[in-house]
Amino acid sequence: MAQEPPVVAPAGVAVAPAASSTRATLARLARVAALATTGVVETTSGPTRMWVTMDRIERIPGVVSTALPDGTYGVELHLTAGLVPLHPLADSVRGAVGGAIRAAGLGDSLGPIDIAIDDIAPAPPVGSPPVPSMPPSASA
Repeated sequence: MAQEPPVVAPAGVAVAPAASSTRATLARLARVAALATTGVVETTSGPTRMWVTMDRIERIPGVVSTALPDGTYGVELHLTAGLVPLHPLADSVRGAVGGAIRAAGLGDSLGPIDIAIDDIAPAPPVGSPPVPSMPPSASA
């Protein structure tokens, strides 16, 4: 991960940003993995813009990462999907998110991964490229 630029304090003094929390890091990884999944069009923060995880310097839209009593973090993703089978899409997103978080060495911090399909993207106009669909093996 690239180092973030210094944050300028109100008095004009540059200070180094604090490291992201585990909660925010999980949310960021989950969002990137979900958006890389075929059939996911975007993450959505919802009509009241409440489905976000706040970090010290950024809002991570469409992901709610919550600390749980057992010390893990639940990840809830709010997605807009293309015209694809939704249950297989949710399973693919869960797999991608879990894989990305384990690859980052944070698998022990991950609790449940919940997927909410909040909208379906409209079909593209005739003659334009379609939204990618699920591979045949995932929709069986």
